Formats: sequence, C-alpha cells, structure tokens
Amino acid sequence: MIPFRPGHYMDASGGRHNEADVIRLALQEGWDDAQAQELLEAGQDAADPDVWNDLVQDAAEYLNTVAPEGFTFTSTDGADWGLYPLEDDDA
Repeated sequence: MIPFRPGHYMDASGGRHNEADVIRLALQEGWDDAQAQELLEAGQDAADPDVWNDLVQDAAEYLNTVAPEGFTFTSTDGADWGLYPLEDDDA
C-alpha cells in the first residue's frame, strides 16, 4: 500500500517507476480506470508513451479530487510526487 498523506513523497530517484506508483495510488484510492489497470499489468513499456503520459496526468488529477483540504497532489518537475500544501494563490 502506498501512503497517501502529507509529508510522504515518491523520491525522484525512482524515475519513471514513480509514474507507475502514481497510477497505482490513484487506483488504490478509488480511481476506476480499466485501461490504467490493464497497462499496469502489462507494464509501461507496453503502452504508447502518449497514452502512458495521459494516464499519469489523469491519475494525478483524480488524486487531487481526493486530496485532503489545503493540499494538492503534484510533482516537482515530474518527480517527487506527493501531497504539497496549496500556495496562497492556489487556494
């Protein structure tokens, strides 16, 4: 189980593996996307890169809908995915 709480970040050293974890986390938190589940089972190398990138973005958007109030699920330049406090201008 991947933690979904403020203060837990997916380390940038995980690279593209973090993207798969973003999708896994979204599914874990209730995202119902059959294509995402199929691609995780097949492996990201089986996915068209554009399809994979779209799934990662869709998963992150879903996680924002279930993020605790005052937090956003995002990354720092595509790495270090996690819940970050909203900036004052984002609220």
